[in-house]
Amino acid sequence: MWLLAGSTLVIYLLSGPVLLVYDGTIMYRVSESLLWHHSLRITDPLLHMNEPYATYGLAVPFLILPLVAAGHAFLGDGTRLLTVYQPVVTAATVLVVALIARELGCTWRRAIGSALLFGFATVAWYYSNILFSEPLVGLATAFAFLGLLRFKRRPSLRWLAATGCAVALACLTRTDAVVVTLLPFATYVALLVVLPAVRWSDRLRRATAYSVPIVIAGIIMLGHDWLRYGSPLATGYLSPDTGFSFPFIRGLYGLLLSPAAGLFVFMPVMLLSVVGFPQLLQRYRGEALLLAGLVGARLIFYASWYGWDGGESWGPRFLVPILPLLVLPIAFLPAWVRPRFSLVALGGLSLLIQLLGQLVSYYSFSIWTIRALPAGVSLPSCTTCGIRSAVAMQAAKNILDFDWANAPMLDQLLILFRYGPVRKSWGFPLVALAFLLVVGAGIWLGLRLLKAIDRGKASSSELATVRGAA
Repeated sequence: MWLLAGSTLVIYLLSGPVLLVYDGTIMYRVSESLLWHHSLRITDPLLHMNEPYATYGLAVPFLILPLVAAGHAFLGDGTRLLTVYQPVVTAATVLVVALIARELGCTWRRAIGSALLFGFATVAWYYSNILFSEPLVGLATAFAFLGLLRFKRRPSLRWLAATGCAVALACLTRTDAVVVTLLPFATYVALLVVLPAVRWSDRLRRATAYSVPIVIAGIIMLGHDWLRYGSPLATGYLSPDTGFSFPFIRGLYGLLLSPAAGLFVFMPVMLLSVVGFPQLLQRYRGEALLLAGLVGARLIFYASWYGWDGGESWGPRFLVPILPLLVLPIAFLPAWVRPRFSLVALGGLSLLIQLLGQLVSYYSFSIWTIRALPAGVSLPSCTTCGIRSAVAMQAAKNILDFDWANAPMLDQLLILFRYGPVRKSWGFPLVALAFLLVVGAGIWLGLRLLKAIDRGKASSSELATVRGAA
């Protein structure tokens, strides 16, 4: 398992230094302000939307603070060591995915195959080198899921406490996690962990172990909001110009099938997750319903958000936190879908799409200038006018997002064929060599996995062995 995490970490590190973009720059500024001024006040010279306080959660700025301090102390640049943070988070998530698959009774082949699918056949690879908050929420969500599975196998309050800490971390990372992460987990814990206990004292201990970390995180969040906005209930996200103003059905379609942010467009292998879900539901009903709740909550929440597509980002950024769990049903594919063919075809296509994202970085070109803007699309006259600029740019992007002629991947292919790789990495040859080694190992493991699926190798004796080993 540690070899799996270490090898993926090497690939992520070789894929290039972490790109800050707008969100990352703001979180980095918060860390610098804490380091030099012991304050949360910052300036936002680009859009002036996040001043004097950033709207983002506290978790990422605090986690990168040691890297920022060490970068300033030893390299004279606080951003130099940030290249370690996001790869470590994503590689840790790969490890957790494999552990979850083992807890679900999968063989080692299936567990490692699922982890590799997440690591290199989803946009998780792309976001392993961009400083956004979603990958950390994904790690926290996956670890919380693992904690519940471990508690189910061996009831121990420490696993409930670990689950509560992971959910609390997700909430401290992004405020929306209170709705899209906390509520589904709280429902599961209440119905399948707390209420089934026979004695009231056991129910109280279980509820306390899970909820204390979340309560502490809630107090921190309320205090943070009060400090920034003068009210513990003000998040800084809602304003008269923003909010849930996008047509819900169109946003739902966009999150699933649009050329700019569609889940199944950027990761076709996720179609197999839909096919495998009924088998997962049959074997692990509670966990499958929790997964469905986490996915449904995000789709419902973001489909009508004014920036439903994640803003200036590649693929469905807001769905990144559920990708670690979305690959799990693929390990439960029924035989009628011909797993040998479907997994190789859709998994290979997804892998090629992620490789395109590595060869031509989305942020190496501007969607506004790569082609002439279509009729009816115009940029805001002011790009530094705060939320008005963001809303105006999003309005233009809402038109481009559904235009297949302006699909980001088509532009990336055009650049690749005309100019070759346009990357942000330290050296493409090293990346290509390491990637080929990992892909070769992944293909070998994948073929063994498919053979096991075809033969129905996951016998009851193997399940007993798996449950007794972890």
